[in-house]
Amino acid sequence: MLRWLVDRDIEPHAPVIDKSERKDGTFSNLDFRYDPATDEYTCPGGKPLKKYWRKMRAPRKGVSKDSI
Repeated sequence: MLRWLVDRDIEPHAPVIDKSERKDGTFSNLDFRYDPATDEYTCPGGKPLKKYWRKMRAPRKGVSKDSI
């Protein structure tokens, strides 16, 4: 939503909560690593994050609500 406002040159007046550095024992955004060669993120435990959580009858590639 914030990106939508900024893309339309609308100045947001809502507080934006920065959760990039967590202090509650959960992982922050900085704890995950992105590998552009494989186009995947790796969790702090060293395991790749799943892009799709279930097998599709017909494989889909990069389908999202925004068709990106």
